[in-house]
Amino acid sequence: MDEITCFFYGTLMCREILLHVLESNNNNKNITGIPAVLKGYKRRKVHGEPYPAIIKEENSETHGIVVKGLTPEDMLRLDFFEGDQYAKIEVQVFITNKKDYKDDNDYKHGNIILAQTYVWIDSVKFLEDREWDHKDFEENIKDRLLLSEDPEEVADFFG
Repeated sequence: MDEITCFFYGTLMCREILLHVLESNNNNKNITGIPAVLKGYKRRKVHGEPYPAIIKEENSETHGIVVKGLTPEDMLRLDFFEGDQYAKIEVQVFITNKKDYKDDNDYKHGNIILAQTYVWIDSVKFLEDREWDHKDFEENIKDRLLLSEDPEEVADFFG
């Protein structure tokens, strides 16, 4: 079976959220994100939401992670999670980690690899004119979502 590689730039950079979306089946327990950059796209906060979107913008770049080893079933879950405001496309990303991985030459610093990612296709009027803050999400929002007992809040976020 072909493995699928994805570039994540928002809430799915958090391992716990990614595993929750993928329903943490046994095949996904060893998922690791490798730091990467997507050039030509800008990350923006979606108005009133805890997550970002990326839009094409020359001379911009978006930092995120690359995850490989995803399955077609995983992609169906990710498609559902992302919803119809995003389109899945193939992009070139630049690996930015400084460590060489012994068993994977694709993940050496500076390498370019192909990955799937989700880009915003809804109106830009729904995006704030500011960068989404990953640190703020990690420190102030992530745990609330993961621990929430409000089914409506969880359903809204996790689809």
